[in-house]
Amino acid sequence: MFLCRCAPSLVLFAIVAADCGRYADTDLWGHIVFGNLILHARRLVAYDPYSYSVPGHRWLRHEWLSQAIMASAYDAAGVIGLKLWKLACTAATIVFIAAAEGETGAPIMIQFGVLMVAAFALIPQMQFRPQLFTWALMAALMAGLTRDNFGRRAPIWLAIPGLALWANLHGGFFIGVVMLGVYTAVTGLQDLIAGRGLRRGGRLAGITAAAALATIATPGGFETWRAVAISLVNPMTRQVMVDWQPLIAVIAEQMRESYSGMNFFACVIGMFAATAICVAVAPRGRDLALIAIAALMMVAAFMAVRNMALAVIVTVAPPVVRSLPFASSACTVSTRVELPSAVIEELVGASVDWAAAAGPGV
Repeated sequence: MFLCRCAPSLVLFAIVAADCGRYADTDLWGHIVFGNLILHARRLVAYDPYSYSVPGHRWLRHEWLSQAIMASAYDAAGVIGLKLWKLACTAATIVFIAAAEGETGAPIMIQFGVLMVAAFALIPQMQFRPQLFTWALMAALMAGLTRDNFGRRAPIWLAIPGLALWANLHGGFFIGVVMLGVYTAVTGLQDLIAGRGLRRGGRLAGITAAAALATIATPGGFETWRAVAISLVNPMTRQVMVDWQPLIAVIAEQMRESYSGMNFFACVIGMFAATAICVAVAPRGRDLALIAIAALMMVAAFMAVRNMALAVIVTVAPPVVRSLPFASSACTVSTRVELPSAVIEELVGASVDWAAAAGPGV
């Protein structure tokens, strides 16, 4: 049952919760200036006009479309425009997470409870930055993969134009390619072992290859991948930028200086622990491909704190939402107490008498 369909107000509440943070990153105004440069020139500027040390240096910006959108929002409505843009991206992320939850068939209250924990964990990551597009597109891809995993018709082919758009919005597009690759490899191997052949795996492999190729549909072409690779392997990135530092190191620093962000970290670590416990107590082989993606993103989160949102988005469903009812049943089956039928009848009778005495308004 889909949470968006049967309880949209609960989803709206989760959207408001996830969007309540107002973190203006130091790069915000740079993105707006660069975006306005594109809008005013009506083209991409190939050389850096702001550098005094290397004037005329080639300028490759893989986030050019995000910058143009952010500048347009700010020019149209100022800070309110930026807040509406952030709200739209946050809403898309939460809605797609809820859609992925709905594919699991878990009880509604479990879906809502886990969604709220995820929304709270995402608050510090929902900043006025191009990453917002990565969170939304990643959640959309995860919803599609979850639907396909459970044998329902899912337009996975939309990942091809989706990755082309993603590559022009933010450098996190390579994560989408990784997700498709892991899902294809694990699903294809499972089908092969089960004797179902390679038809499905071949289809997914074709989509993955086409989606990866679509990421060069940018002004920089293959240079876009090079720019992302430099950011990932540059040692100065992890030394200078806090959000590139390991999760444990950041938590330790927070504990030494202040506890202002520990609630968010507690939610994230709690979701990771719940994922591990649910998979260990109630393993479900059909979910292996999605669990593999979740495990990979959790490792990425421990490597760099900026990846926490990636892990939160993919661990919600099915690793937590789908496995939680089975894990809780497995943990409580040994402590379940069967009441005698006479006691049950007495309790039911007492409830009926209380309702009658309370009147028709109950």
